[in-house]
Amino acid sequence: MIGFIDSGIGGLSVLKEVEKLNLGESLIYLKDSKNSPYGNKSYKKIYRIIESDVKDLIGIGCKIIVIACNTATAVCITKLRSKFKDVTFVGTEPNINSPIRDEKQNILVLCTSATKKHCEHLKNAPNNVLVYPLKNFAKAIDNGKTINYKKMFMGIDPLIYDAVVLGCTHYIFRLNELKVIFKNATFYASHTGVAKRVKDLYNIKNFENGESN
Repeated sequence: MIGFIDSGIGGLSVLKEVEKLNLGESLIYLKDSKNSPYGNKSYKKIYRIIESDVKDLIGIGCKIIVIACNTATAVCITKLRSKFKDVTFVGTEPNINSPIRDEKQNILVLCTSATKKHCEHLKNAPNNVLVYPLKNFAKAIDNGKTINYKKMFMGIDPLIYDAVVLGCTHYIFRLNELKVIFKNATFYASHTGVAKRVKDLYNIKNFENGESN
C-alpha cells in the first residue's frame, strides 16, 4: 500500500502519475484540507501535522509514503526518515535540475514561503535563478478561486524568463493560465519525476522481499 500526503488537491497530480504506472498496489491519498495551506505555517506546526498524518498512513499499512507537497518535504522529510526507519519516504522537491541541465538562462521558481527558505543554495547556480514565493496561491487553487495574476506577479517581467519551475504540486492545476503569462518559458514540474522514484523504490522493495513486478 502506497500513501500520499498533501494539504489539498496538489498531491493528486503525483498520485495520478503513479496510477499510470499500474504497480498493482493500493494507493491512499490523505487530503489534509483541515490544515491547508502548509506553506504559511511555522516549521514546528508543519512537522507536527505531517507526523500525525504519517502515523495514520502507517496505521493502515502503508510501507511507502509520498510527501506529495514541496513545503512538507522541505520541512519534514529528513526528520521523518530518521524517526520512521521501516517506512520508505519519497519527497517532492522543485525540479530545478532540469532547466539548469537544459541551459535555461533565466529561471523563475514559483513556491510557497516555507519552501523558499530551502532554496538558498540556488544562489550559487550558474544560471539566473529567482525564487518567488506565492503566499496564497495554493489555497486559492484548493478553493477554486479566480486569481489576480497581475497583482500576484507585480514587479515581475514574465517575458524575460525562459523557464518556470512549479515548486508546489498545486500550481500545475493552473498551468494553462501560467502559460499565458509566461509566454516564452518552458515549464518544469515534479510529478513525473516523483512517480518514477516511487516506481524505482517499489521495485527495490519487491526485489528485497523476493517478489517481482
